[in-house]
Amino acid sequence: MSSKPRPVSESNRKCRKGAVAAAALLVFVLAALIFWLHGVYVERENRHRHQAERELQSINQLQLQAMVGWRQQSLRDAGMLVEDTLLAEALGRWLGEGDVEARERVRERLRTLEELGHYTAVHFVDPQGKVRLSSRPGGSGPGIERVPATEHHALQGALSTAVPVMSDPVSDPVFAFPFAGVFAPLYDGVRAIGAVWLVQDLRSELLPLVEPWPTPSQTARSSIVWREGQAARYLNAPRGVRVEVLQYAYPLDAAPTVVTQALEGMRGVFYARDELGREVMAMASPVFGTGWLLVSAVEVAEVFAGVRTRELFALALPVSLLLLAAAGVFVVMLRRAAHRERELMQALQRNLWWLESAQQAAAIGHFAIDPKRGRIQLSALCRQIYGVDEENLDLAAWVELIDPADRERVTAVAAQLARGEEVKRLQYRIHPAGAPHTRRWVEVWSKSMQEGDEGERRVIGVVQDISARKAVEAELAEHRVRLEAQLRLDPLTGVANRRALDESAGFQLALAVRGGTPLGLLMIDVDHFKAFNDYYGHPAGDQCLKAVAEALQARVGRAGDLVARYGGEEFAVLLPLSDGNEALALARRLCAIVEALQLPHAASPTAPCVTISIGVAWLAPDASVGVQVRAAGEGCAGVHAEGEREGGALPPLAQRLFEEADAALYEAKRLGRNRAILFAAPEPGGASAPILPRSSAAEAVSQA
Repeated sequence: MSSKPRPVSESNRKCRKGAVAAAALLVFVLAALIFWLHGVYVERENRHRHQAERELQSINQLQLQAMVGWRQQSLRDAGMLVEDTLLAEALGRWLGEGDVEARERVRERLRTLEELGHYTAVHFVDPQGKVRLSSRPGGSGPGIERVPATEHHALQGALSTAVPVMSDPVSDPVFAFPFAGVFAPLYDGVRAIGAVWLVQDLRSELLPLVEPWPTPSQTARSSIVWREGQAARYLNAPRGVRVEVLQYAYPLDAAPTVVTQALEGMRGVFYARDELGREVMAMASPVFGTGWLLVSAVEVAEVFAGVRTRELFALALPVSLLLLAAAGVFVVMLRRAAHRERELMQALQRNLWWLESAQQAAAIGHFAIDPKRGRIQLSALCRQIYGVDEENLDLAAWVELIDPADRERVTAVAAQLARGEEVKRLQYRIHPAGAPHTRRWVEVWSKSMQEGDEGERRVIGVVQDISARKAVEAELAEHRVRLEAQLRLDPLTGVANRRALDESAGFQLALAVRGGTPLGLLMIDVDHFKAFNDYYGHPAGDQCLKAVAEALQARVGRAGDLVARYGGEEFAVLLPLSDGNEALALARRLCAIVEALQLPHAASPTAPCVTISIGVAWLAPDASVGVQVRAAGEGCAGVHAEGEREGGALPPLAQRLFEEADAALYEAKRLGRNRAILFAAPEPGGASAPILPRSSAAEAVSQA
């Protein structure tokens, strides 16, 4: 029995088209609004970012100018001493004639310079670095007898160039504070008589120029750094690091930071991470005339703190109003759609979902489930399949007929259908009533439908006994597994056999030509395997081959790669998407892995353990002619069109790839074994490399 479905009215179709058009328009408007709001937000955020970058750049340049001014002032003071001939003459009289009055005039000059220039100490030192006179009476002071070794290079530079030289910041026990010195060379005519050593306490002279931040900030800081060996030396430690001045260094080979990037040449404003892993915005500037860098940084989180929240709140009001209006329109559309859906469902409920005659012909039974009352109605054929007599059965009794292993899955699908989900196709096992030890396979198609004005939901479906089909499928699957194991696996090693290798080579060659990708091949031979068998016996030889195969299989694990036993003690590895360099690198790792197994081989003249030799070749596709056989990216050893066949199981290109890998293998043996050799193609413009028998392959490679 069946009834024709009630036709959908023209007005319903027009309403549906109008609803679809309105929904599409609404989606378009929302998408356009979101796109515009996103653009506004990004533009405002970028404006704030650029403003912060300009502010950081300005502060860095102001601090840099202050540093350069401090350094130039110190060098100018020293330059005035170099040009002071009266000072040089007084020193000459004191040093040459012992004139005490001249010495005191020199001391007074040094003391005046110390007071006016705000230097911590001013000393006169001889060319050997010995302190001969200080600005204060009483000599050089306790413990300050010579220029520290760290300052001696600057002293000699000043004496040799006759210009003032400033040394790098240093921390030395000679002073109780970090200091920097300026040496002003003095001459008695053309003879160097020594230098005036101007000493400055960096804590009071230099650090106040860079450490105070002119704008309110919790994370901003400027640091003076320079390269010292394999580390970056800091004059003042980064924020959050509590160490004394000049006592912090960051290794250059550690994780990249702002300072390491700056020392590598990064200039201007950039983004990186500081020494404690915090993301910062930084500005790096070199200090003219020195190897120092002034690095200013502020945390990105502080720069943008509150910006995103502020912008989102500013844009939230129009978005909220629009979403509210859209929600109202959507609710109205949903109500109209629900009304139309109920009309359509009532029309469809009057149609039978199955044809009784077709079910009888196909031996298919039908059923109907009433979830609300917990009952299932079965047709005659359905009752026969389940082995029950009742036309109306409790759902609990029906569930008991399902195999326990499938029961949870079936009940879950039934619950989904009861909630109104789409058609479900399900296969499961049952135990018919009255025959609990009999198991059948059934296939069920189910659909949820809504009936009546009250909208009660029912699940209807058809069921078919597929036990015979399942038995045939299981038998075929088991047979296929056995056949695959026999045809494509090597019974001794468990890896692919020669047949599987040939099939995969042809398939991967076609993929390489189609996709323009390289194809690599490794030919592997166990060194002196005949001697191994003669010495240890064939059972031990079989175990050796198994161990080598397992090692190769464990290392070659990329999708598409294939390890196969080529024959005897030879293996092959097919490497899609691998060029010559990649294949050669893998081959060398495989040599090392097999040697690391440390399988004893007392009969091998190569090594005391089992080793392998590997020949490497590869194909590089060329779109103009099909495929070219290349070695290490140079030369061409042969060209064939894709799909060409000259006889044999393999295409000519694949056959040539195997021959060249074999030639490289014999070259590896000739060179001493336990190594990997990449096939060498002829030079550009030369003749193609000859394809020779295995006995003369080594000579062919050497000639190429």
